[in-house]
Amino acid sequence: MFKYDSTYGIFEGDVKTGSNSIYINGQELINLSHEEPKDIPWNEHDVDIVIECTGKFTDAKSARSI
Repeated sequence: MFKYDSTYGIFEGDVKTGSNSIYINGQELINLSHEEPKDIPWNEHDVDIVIECTGKFTDAKSARSI
């Protein structure tokens, strides 16, 4: 997803993976998996971005609940 992208092409930086993390140019991105937004530890990890991949939030009303 980060190293090879069909829109942006190949990322020339350093991309590595850990057990629950992705490292991009040495910066750690923690990978969490929660089906419900209320279960995301927003403050514990200072969450800025959530990528929603469950398919549960398919309309504007349910997406706003995140």
